[in-house]
Amino acid sequence: MVVLDTGTGELLGEYQARTSEDASEWSSLLTDDARLSHSGAGRFGVAASSLETGEPLWEFEEDIPEEAEQFHAGEVGVSADTIVLSAVLAESSPAETGTEDGVGQTLSAIGLDAETGALLWEEEFSFTADEVEQPRLTLSEDGQALLLEAGGRDLSELRGQWLLDPFTRDELPGSAFSGGEDWQRVALLGDGYVEKSQDPDEVRYQVMDFDGSRREHIESAARPGEMAIHPGVVTEEGMLRLDYLTEDEWARGEVNAEFLSWENGASRLVPVDLSPNEPLLFQTEGSLDANADAPMLVPVPGAVIVVEESDLSIRAVGLT
Repeated sequence: MVVLDTGTGELLGEYQARTSEDASEWSSLLTDDARLSHSGAGRFGVAASSLETGEPLWEFEEDIPEEAEQFHAGEVGVSADTIVLSAVLAESSPAETGTEDGVGQTLSAIGLDAETGALLWEEEFSFTADEVEQPRLTLSEDGQALLLEAGGRDLSELRGQWLLDPFTRDELPGSAFSGGEDWQRVALLGDGYVEKSQDPDEVRYQVMDFDGSRREHIESAARPGEMAIHPGVVTEEGMLRLDYLTEDEWARGEVNAEFLSWENGASRLVPVDLSPNEPLLFQTEGSLDANADAPMLVPVPGAVIVVEESDLSIRAVGLT
């Protein structure tokens, strides 16, 4: 893993992947000062090590109740102030219940101080679902809103949704991503959310408040492969998305970052030179997969980084 300064691109550190005691690979996230590692393989915790020295800073691990027959650790959310852990626990399996009422389950969420790892809060939510699946955790980029969901592998199967303040665990009024199946999720905001819908020729983005009222709206021409590729990232001024597929073959072409303004819907293209990465790509011209050889946008404080979706990147480009 390579760590770069988001403002200058300066190399801050290089790290080898850490492995847990049972040899399952750990995934990593970053705070301002630390690298976070967590394992989803039967453990419920997170560890922090210094970005400067690599030395361990702190570690938090929650005991899994002995009566939990099934345990699924969820994603970890990170903001400037808070780290949120999630997991689903069930005392029985669907096969054991023998009923059509589903399995009683508990979504467990834990908030930690991002600097010290100190416990801020613990919360549990009960629900019933046919299967025991990993929970979904979405934390807004500004750290002001936390969305927890559970009960299904697909969005259409979800049985519970909880919208919280991630620092205090207070429930926030309203709901998120309530536009229905015609609207694709784009981003959770501290005071609302962004959704996208499209047809073959046109795409529509809207910013919604948690009370269901629409705040902003953009309509624009659809990109090649629009219905399959990433919708883009949200900024205060508009939407930033990548345009990189050729019209007919859906092959990797020139990479452009397109900015769409909330104010008037105006479009502006910024060329992004990722050509040094091309020899490492899969070169799947004519593939039915629109995400083959896809670049991606990674929002970080003060910038958005353009890099390859695969791990094969020689060059990354920062946009401010």
